[in-house]
Amino acid sequence: MRLLVVSLAALLASAGVGIWCELNRLKDFRKTAEVARRREQGEHDPADEKLGDREFNNLRREAERLGNRTWILFYVQVATFGAEILALMGSFVAAYHARLF
Repeated sequence: MRLLVVSLAALLASAGVGIWCELNRLKDFRKTAEVARRREQGEHDPADEKLGDREFNNLRREAERLGNRTWILFYVQVATFGAEILALMGSFVAAYHARLF
């Protein structure tokens, strides 16, 4: 019974992290699109690193940070989902041990 509770808790954690990951990914897409749009419109000259480019560079760093966070959240979601599956399998084995073996 305890493994079933662990399984359900891991399932809820996996779903929560998955939603967080997708929201973070959408923010990352928006920032990356804004960086690309500004670069395409010529608002940023890579050879010119003046104060005007500070905002662009901050935007680019933020997009990179969001991208890295997306990968971390993805791996956490995979881990929690794996834990949920293992706990669910363990609870089934514990509950149906006599019938299986």
